[in-house]
Amino acid sequence: MYPPRSLVLSLILALGTTSLACESGTLPTPPPNDTKDTKDTKDTKDTEDTKDTKDTEDTKDTKDTEDTEDTEEENDTPTTTTDDSSCPQEEHFLNLSDADGAGPGYPAPQVNATCDDTTVTIKSNGIPHYAFQQLTPNDLQAQDYTFTIPKSPVMAATTSDIPLLGNIAVAVNGIPFYGPNEAGNLNWGDPIADNIVDWCKGHTGAGGTYHYHAALVTCLTLSEENPRPSPIIGYALDGFPIYGPFGCTETDCATITEFKSSWETTGDADAAWDNNEFIAKTGVQYLDQCNGRIGPDGTYRYHITSTFPYILGCYRGTPLTTGGTENNNGNQGGNNGNPGGENQNGPPACEEESDCVDQCPAAAKGCTCHENPRGEKICVPTCDTDEDCPGGPARQLTCNTAQGICVPAGGPPG
Repeated sequence: MYPPRSLVLSLILALGTTSLACESGTLPTPPPNDTKDTKDTKDTKDTEDTKDTKDTEDTKDTKDTEDTEDTEEENDTPTTTTDDSSCPQEEHFLNLSDADGAGPGYPAPQVNATCDDTTVTIKSNGIPHYAFQQLTPNDLQAQDYTFTIPKSPVMAATTSDIPLLGNIAVAVNGIPFYGPNEAGNLNWGDPIADNIVDWCKGHTGAGGTYHYHAALVTCLTLSEENPRPSPIIGYALDGFPIYGPFGCTETDCATITEFKSSWETTGDADAAWDNNEFIAKTGVQYLDQCNGRIGPDGTYRYHITSTFPYILGCYRGTPLTTGGTENNNGNQGGNNGNPGGENQNGPPACEEESDCVDQCPAAAKGCTCHENPRGEKICVPTCDTDEDCPGGPARQLTCNTAQGICVPAGGPPG
């Protein structure tokens, strides 16, 4: 049975209308209630827009990449910033390119830090980034420092002494930190207590070497702010960081504490180490013998304090060099700051006078077993006047008439 003629004619007309519409490029108007088709059309448009947006972003990304490459090719000047993951210590050293410097007639300050797999190398000319105030007979001179410290320091099984004279650490502006005492010609005194340092706790020694015996955070930043918790202001020669006095005692830093030295003044001796004693204390605010602590993250760090020993009391890690007297190139040498003798490894140790026979320079008036301020017994030349003191290869000696022994002349003074 065939369909009615009227139905066949209706189908033919409908098909013809659709065909004409498609050929003319005009889509048929959907019925008013065909929301699904409308959504599909919108989705198609959104997809095309998204594609267009992506193409635009891809074009922008390509341009950004090209711009970055152009910038890298044009900027060949070394900077003081690298990938923090490869040299995290570097970010703490100051960019001194715009610093005021020490004043007219002095070179511009310079400091640069780089890393390899195991060490951090800091190079500096030893010029402060702020106005220099001369307090000693020694005018400021540029140096050629190279400090090499462990990149990943480890706490040693036992502590070790910092040198009696010379470098124990380096500040973030490239200036060396010294210990809390002067040289033998100044009775190994405390330069902070004796008020012979500038506002930033530094002064110059022999050879014009500017150095710190204590520290202020505001002198080791490029702003006048004193942030809390305190920032890193330097690194000890054993690689551990030195922070300002304020720090966190919990991982969330809910409490900020001012840390205190556990050393106490116990007498009125001239020599700084004779006049102070470490007395362990309880309380999170008190530091250990080296003037440091283990932080909330489990790592060791030192803190500067307003009282003795001000920066370090000892090394908690293992330095690559022991520090001490410099030969103006950052490499450590000399007689480790002990008085007398011309042995490059330091004066010979002794227990009694007989141990010092023929142990001092031949030109010396005599030789005696002397206990230095650190409690170490060493052989040193005896004297009545400066003429009795022979010159060693590291420095000229002078007579400390109060003790009757020869000590390093002039410096470094601390």
